Amino acid sequence: MKILKLKISLIRTRVNREVLVKKDITYHELHKVIQNVFGWEDEHLYEFVVGEGRIGDLDHDLCDNLAYDSMTTPIFADQKEFFYQYDFGDTWMHSVRIEKELEADPEVDYPVCVGGKRACPPEDCGGLYGYREILRKRNGFDPDDFTVDWANERLRASGQVRGLSVKKKSARFTLLARYIVALTYLYGILPKEELVKTFNSQNQDQITLDEVDDLLNNFPEELERTFVYSHRGHFVHETVLAFDDFDMLMEKKAKKPYYVPNKEELLKYVDDWYIEVTKEYTALLNYVKKHLIKDEDKALELVEDLCGSCQVGSDVKSLVNNFYNFGVSFKSVEQINEVMQLVMGMANNIRLWENNGHTPQEIFEAFERPNMRPLPGKPFMYKGGVQTVVNEEKVGRNDPCPCGSGKKNKKCCLGKEVFH
Repeated sequence: MKILKLKISLIRTRVNREVLVKKDITYHELHKVIQNVFGWEDEHLYEFVVGEGRIGDLDHDLCDNLAYDSMTTPIFADQKEFFYQYDFGDTWMHSVRIEKELEADPEVDYPVCVGGKRACPPEDCGGLYGYREILRKRNGFDPDDFTVDWANERLRASGQVRGLSVKKKSARFTLLARYIVALTYLYGILPKEELVKTFNSQNQDQITLDEVDDLLNNFPEELERTFVYSHRGHFVHETVLAFDDFDMLMEKKAKKPYYVPNKEELLKYVDDWYIEVTKEYTALLNYVKKHLIKDEDKALELVEDLCGSCQVGSDVKSLVNNFYNFGVSFKSVEQINEVMQLVMGMANNIRLWENNGHTPQEIFEAFERPNMRPLPGKPFMYKGGVQTVVNEEKVGRNDPCPCGSGKKNKKCCLGKEVFH
């Protein structure tokens, strides 16, 4: 297992902490670590600023500007420095720097504090100005009152570190929760057996059906916050329940195999907006940008809307209306047909809940094409589900019609077109 050494500094002060955390820690879990090792009391909102994006608790996204949900998003280890803001009133900004990636010590429980300086400011002291006033007056506040043992005791008391067995359960639950969310977003309805099978095939630390049953019967609130619910022994996306589609969708999914991508690809589906970029998707997007919408952001938004419409089985009229909603004017009927061919190409390669994550094209190639028979080389009739080759010998006007109707040829098929 890999761990990261982080140095977290409260900007414009001399307060800092050094901690070791698991590499797959989520941003929300890191928020809890920072709260504990600094001495904050977790009384206010928070967010992380990573590159150009903001990550936080979507349930408290007051300005609708968060790019990722901190509850389920693991930290981006390739971002060597990012920022954590706590308390939007006092505005405490922390820099978080990834200093090293290390091998975990099997005897150590993570997270663990390994260094630091000075006590953090008191809650609600008025930000930097108030903190400096406290430092000037002191009034019983000791700025040097910090020890590593004190920080680790807070971690243990919070439940983030309680011993090896609980530590393993916590780490496994974090990963298991991500699997549940990803697979539910991919399938719409996730059977517990498929969860166990997929998780155990991609991870050394195994889970059992009994553990999953316990999870379904004592459903965690953090999963419900990702629009995943427990329903009739399955993990189910909120949309399925909202439209009362459970039975209908289960019927459509029956007897179809499950699409299981590799672990890296699978966990991308933790993001509810993730779209697998296929060559058909790219072809449509390029056409839209070149011929219909010059604004790249709007072009991308249109194609993403079309993806969503295709996923829910919208008809052709609804798909064309997507273009009109973006102010697109087609030059001709030929252009509409050209565009719709590209849309249908994309639609045939979109992963659908009713196909257990497979695309329509994959289902066709696996199940329908192998059962197709080539047409015979001679003229034939198709009646009652039976394909019959037509005798090409000359049939008289008064002879029985070769179609098998029992009528004379002159009163049945004589002179009519025979389809090949």
